[in-house]
Amino acid sequence: AVWRILTSGNTDPATVTVQADSTVTSNTGYVLQADLELSKHSTPNPYVPGQAITYTLIVTNTGPSIVTAVALVDNLPSAVQNPLYFPSEGTYDAATDLWTGLTLGVNEQIVLTIVGTVDAAFNGIIKNTARVDPRDAVDPDLSDNTATNTNPSVPVITVTKRDALFIDLDTNGIPSPGDTLVYTVTIVNLSLIHISEPTRPY
Repeated sequence: AVWRILTSGNTDPATVTVQADSTVTSNTGYVLQADLELSKHSTPNPYVPGQAITYTLIVTNTGPSIVTAVALVDNLPSAVQNPLYFPSEGTYDAATDLWTGLTLGVNEQIVLTIVGTVDAAFNGIIKNTARVDPRDAVDPDLSDNTATNTNPSVPVITVTKRDALFIDLDTNGIPSPGDTLVYTVTIVNLSLIHISEPTRPY
């Protein structure tokens, strides 16, 4: 196993390798290290109000030590109702955010699947951030312990323009100076995000 030596004031950490057949009688000043990474995505994207939404959270252990328990916090928005939690291994307690009974080795992954229902009256962006931390080790790099998911990711809008209709004052059959042109612009919002004030690009 690889341990971290904490000096006075925890200002000068170093590492030491302990042989597998060695006996450690005291762990004073020695802390296991495990660098965890978290990723998260949701389906379907965009979501459908009143229908199921599934979150997939993937925890990767880049080492150097095995992890047997983690704290995985994912405070779902109120728009996601009646969530159910399905861990790929071990036991996950949504009330305490603790995920125990693991044997997460170096370069291995565990997956937590969350299935809920989007509030049928909700119309907007569902965005939230999850965080993971090892419970039996110290994570030396906290920059990759959080993951944010946004659903829908971006508004989807189509714009079409038609100018076939015009008032032909000189009756020559083509738009000419003095004629009145009538443009028809159609904007369709294909996403589930309410857009109250579209802006003109010109």
